[in-house]
Amino acid sequence: MKERSALFYQAALDDQRVGRTDFILFHCEQALQLAVKYLIAKKYGYFPRTHDLFSLLEMLKDSDPHLYSEFKENAELIDLMEDAYVGARYLPRHYSPESARKVLTATKALLTAMGVIEANDQR
Repeated sequence: MKERSALFYQAALDDQRVGRTDFILFHCEQALQLAVKYLIAKKYGYFPRTHDLFSLLEMLKDSDPHLYSEFKENAELIDLMEDAYVGARYLPRHYSPESARKVLTATKALLTAMGVIEANDQR
């Protein structure tokens, strides 16, 4: 899951190059969802089938309060990503390039904090 998470982040960067803002948010959500599930599976030996990032994070709240806090600080962007998760699959949605840039920046920081990518990763 860790490798798949990094691949979804790479897909978001590829989307940025061609201006697919809806898929930037979708791929960032997928990257974060898999990264959190990876951490849960490492800790508990399984992961729940939910797609809700905050529900997933509740499982790590006690063992990694700093990570939980970082996610909470980005709650608005994560809400936007969760909206894109549904929208990209079923509805035509468009997001501003500025929103997409903010989501990419937050995703990179969170994936770095979770050890999925390196801070100096130039993907």
